[in-house]
Amino acid sequence: LRIDCAAVTLDELYDPMEAPLLLRADRDCTVHGAALWFDVNFYGKAALSTSPTAQQTHWYQTILMFEKPHELKAGQGLRGTLELEPGTSAGKKRQLNIAVSYDVVDAVVAGVGAAGAG
Repeated sequence: LRIDCAAVTLDELYDPMEAPLLLRADRDCTVHGAALWFDVNFYGKAALSTSPTAQQTHWYQTILMFEKPHELKAGQGLRGTLELEPGTSAGKKRQLNIAVSYDVVDAVVAGVGAAGAG
């Protein structure tokens, strides 16, 4: 999911957003959930990443635990949708409600939007 902070309006930020979810197991593994983080580039002058591999900041990753773990074989994966919706009350607009819907699929081709699992 990409947001151009130089062009987005405040009203657009409060609209629900969705992005495709595609995770591919690089090896046999058990998947218990997914981690989310963000990267921001401030016009090439500064950058902020909350990736687990980046330098630690006061911002953290978000962990989405699945209701049950999934046993995946190498090449299998999860394909679905990640939905983001701001809080509904005036005092909770900065709150972000996150929902994930997905299916386990037998073959996921690595490419744009694909991330390794396991």
